[in-house]
Amino acid sequence: MIFFDEGWSPQEAGNYLEEFDISAPDYHPSHDQVWWATSNYRKLGDNTLNTLSLRLYGNTRVVTRMKLSLAIWNLAERKDAEVIFAEIGQLLIARAIDPDVARKFAETGVGKSDYSWTENGLRLSIETENNTSSLSKHLRIQHSQDTQQGDF
Repeated sequence: MIFFDEGWSPQEAGNYLEEFDISAPDYHPSHDQVWWATSNYRKLGDNTLNTLSLRLYGNTRVVTRMKLSLAIWNLAERKDAEVIFAEIGQLLIARAIDPDVARKFAETGVGKSDYSWTENGLRLSIETENNTSSLSKHLRIQHSQDTQQGDF
């Protein structure tokens, strides 16, 4: 059994977004012994290249970092893609942390390009990367027990 103050169960975290066809079941070590899993890239429509994906990082026992990523390749569809990202991001936060924290995300963080805050020792952030032909947006959730340094 994994308690919330340790992190998240890799199996549970990998299935938080399963109903959206975003799951990360293959939790395994990398060459530097950081454990990780990545989901498939879920297309946001039949005729689009825009995608969502989920990455998990941690140690042999628990996930201590999660990253939901949006890749927008068709900038004309940006608004619709960001709405989907916000809705699924809110659900990820509700399942990983708490529905009240998810509501705070919806009220204060959704429309921002770059934003970070701390809730109960957990660090949450939204970061946007723009270039001329695409846009990436990331929702990061970092547990207080995370010992890794740097970006994820």
